[in-house]
Amino acid sequence: MAAQRVDLYAGADLINAVARSVIVPDAAQRRSRASLPRFFRPIIDDALHAPVLKILPSNLLVTGRERISGASMRVLFRGQLRAVEFCAQHILGTRDFSSAPVRLRRGLHFDVAVFDHPLVDRNWVAARPCIRVPLWIGQRCKLNDTWDGTLQALPHALKKEIARLLRKHPFSVTTTSATAAKVDFYRRVYLPFIKQRFGTAANIRDERTFLRESRDAVLLQLFLAGRMTGATLVKRRGDTQVVDKTGLAPEHDVSGRSVVLDYFCFLLAQLQGCKWLDFGVSRPHLEDGVFHYKCKWRTELIPATAFKPAIRIRPVSRSPATMAFLSRNGFIERRGARYIVRRLFTTHVPTPQEVTEMDAIATRSGLDALIVALSGIGGEPRSNADRGRRTRISTLTDTSDPVQTFLNRV
Repeated sequence: MAAQRVDLYAGADLINAVARSVIVPDAAQRRSRASLPRFFRPIIDDALHAPVLKILPSNLLVTGRERISGASMRVLFRGQLRAVEFCAQHILGTRDFSSAPVRLRRGLHFDVAVFDHPLVDRNWVAARPCIRVPLWIGQRCKLNDTWDGTLQALPHALKKEIARLLRKHPFSVTTTSATAAKVDFYRRVYLPFIKQRFGTAANIRDERTFLRESRDAVLLQLFLAGRMTGATLVKRRGDTQVVDKTGLAPEHDVSGRSVVLDYFCFLLAQLQGCKWLDFGVSRPHLEDGVFHYKCKWRTELIPATAFKPAIRIRPVSRSPATMAFLSRNGFIERRGARYIVRRLFTTHVPTPQEVTEMDAIATRSGLDALIVALSGIGGEPRSNADRGRRTRISTLTDTSDPVQTFLNRV
């Protein structure tokens, strides 16, 4: 994806941005060299860096209070323990929890169990009914054949925000393939940004791996007042431009930088004639900040690559905390080519306004369906008019064990 010269227009005239930008390919750098086909590169990278499976699973017990009910809640994690902070935060609805290793024994009480090991919590061959969540999920946008068409597909409010930011700040943008620039970005911007944002849950490649994976990438740098305030690595994969890694300089407090960087990724992809802009992978939860932010570009959901693991969440008890967790949560599950979220309501029938709000979230997130199961509640929504385009409401007839009925039949 190297280029001899890229001059991306950084003004507020979004409509004419492509016409006022220049990209000149470097024929010498574009000559083919002996390497693996591009299709296999991300697969091999993931295989090389996939965590080694521990044969013996570890056990961890997380204790806290569920956000809505206020009730005490215990969550058992068993397996590789790769996603403890992510799952615990969203199951409890808070970051205020404690954890400790635990030995499995008869009489050990927990409300929810989370597994990320293929050999545990199985009923002979099949896994027990659960909420099966991919640990990562991809998001991408389709580009139109014309820049005007691409802009038309974006939300009007988002385009106004981008134009306002470009009028307010004298941003400039450059691209480079230089290794020294990538090293500087990794050390000075990317590492501090990721550690500050995600803390102990950060998923960071070491510098050597980072440079190897970014060998065929271009670093798109955002400058303000002569200083680099953020950058992102972009790669070309066939008809797709991939946003690989993004970092914002922690010492600069300028709001809207990430929006502007993503906008320039759209502009660069359009100049290169790409059909898709791939934003990479995000956590599969509707309340997650990174996932929620990318949805503003009207993304669609796609699978992450083959070696990304999955987690299984199995509610065990019918405690107030468990019921509140199931009614509140937005874990995204994959069913074949479809992506859904399931929620269980046991206290009230959702109002038309609630259905409208849930449907807006489902539509914005690119879900195929948001399924709301009602159990032990008298009445249903008054008419089909109360149901959204992507929100489906289902009444469970067997209410003797609503949790198991929910897992088995919804």
